[in-house]
Amino acid sequence: MPEFILDTGGTVLGLPAPNATGGVQADGCYTWDSLDSFTQGYVKALFFTESGSETDGKEIGDAGFSALAPETLARIIADCAKFQEGAAWLRAVNAAKFYDFPGETAAGRDFWFTRNGHGCGFWDGDWPEPHATALTDAAKSFGEVDAYLGDDGRVYL
Repeated sequence: MPEFILDTGGTVLGLPAPNATGGVQADGCYTWDSLDSFTQGYVKALFFTESGSETDGKEIGDAGFSALAPETLARIIADCAKFQEGAAWLRAVNAAKFYDFPGETAAGRDFWFTRNGHGCGFWDGDWPEPHATALTDAAKSFGEVDAYLGDDGRVYL
């Protein structure tokens, strides 16, 4: 099976985006690099799990970052921020100095995988207990989401 590589080029227009000083860019666009590594991992997992999912002959997994609808990216950013503000996440990160922390990108992927019931996630052995269970429970509390390709060629949840 070929390696999955997400096209991270382009921008998603229509959202206020942070600039280098933490303010908002006037053009209201997000680039891949404007996302934190946790959110990047989450987006990569979304597209990876949707590889092979077709809508009218087009594969969602082939669409790439810039195909995210602005409201989809807004929801992704909000969900990832809310998860990272949660007590389970903060305790796991605080304890990272005591074990081999898988990293924020891996955590973002595990958030997507776990909340949607895929065959891997926080519970599969990369996260030590009791953090694996706490992170799994926190991710599942967000509920499942499905991605689909709209008639406009944008990816929605």
